[in-house]
Amino acid sequence: MNKDVERLRDKKVYVLDMDGTFYLGNQLIPGSLDFIRMLERQQKKPLFLTNNSSQSSAYYQKKVQKMGLQESEVQVYTSGDVLAYYLKKKYPGKKVYLVGTNSLQQTMLEQGIAIGEKNVEIVVVGFDTSLHYEKIKKTCCFIEVIIGDRLYTDIAFGKKYGITTVLVLSGETRKEDLKAGYQPDYVFPSLVDICTVL
Repeated sequence: MNKDVERLRDKKVYVLDMDGTFYLGNQLIPGSLDFIRMLERQQKKPLFLTNNSSQSSAYYQKKVQKMGLQESEVQVYTSGDVLAYYLKKKYPGKKVYLVGTNSLQQTMLEQGIAIGEKNVEIVVVGFDTSLHYEKIKKTCCFIEVIIGDRLYTDIAFGKKYGITTVLVLSGETRKEDLKAGYQPDYVFPSLVDICTVL
């Protein structure tokens, strides 16, 4: 598994996950700071990337600073930051209905993403600590099709809210499972097979 470590040594930038890689909860994982210091001595760059959009990158920067990193050593990106960048590049000026925390909303607004509940063109779903029925209901009003691999979650959700459902057999559900449970509107072996009809 670790046979070609020379390729790893040649890298100039290292993107690190945060929780479970650099720290665990609020505890620094032993050796994490040593790793960052070694990268700095070798003039290599660490970047932190978290898929947790519930907090801002500034929040995570402060968190790792409390664990011993200097402000100049910390460059943190959240999935919210990446999403805002993507939306600006691919869908400039489009209005977004956002399901997420206030922090995620602030990240979007700071990046110039228009957020609203009318004339929405894009639905964004992030981690939301205040998720409630009304948000789910509004989200469903904006969504036209849901594609998933599970009858009892993905397809059930779509059926419950009147959304067109597409089941892909590339994950959990098998063709023989279609005899019982929620029935999708369409069934395809995988995502690429949908391309043949679009």
